[in-house]
Amino acid sequence: MRDSTLTTGALGCVLGALALSVLSMPQKIYLGLSLADAAKPGAFVVPVLFGGLAGAGFALWRARVHAYRQDSIEVESEAGQGTEFRIHLPLARTRDVGS
Repeated sequence: MRDSTLTTGALGCVLGALALSVLSMPQKIYLGLSLADAAKPGAFVVPVLFGGLAGAGFALWRARVHAYRQDSIEVESEAGQGTEFRIHLPLARTRDVGS
């Protein structure tokens, strides 16, 4: 599970950084920067950092939602028609705050 989470986070980080970098290029040109100035590596520091963090966060959140859905499907299939177990599942996946 740890390797899958690391891979998901890394892939989300790379895709988020790439997406924001690509979207920032037309903005820089629209603002009047020359193509040479807009393509300098220093111009991509903020898009890479913010896009990477946002992409990793979104990918990890999406993986967690997918795991929750898989767990709820398994619980429903084991319980037959009873959906009462689905209500208690989120409580079982959180840690105890008191300890």
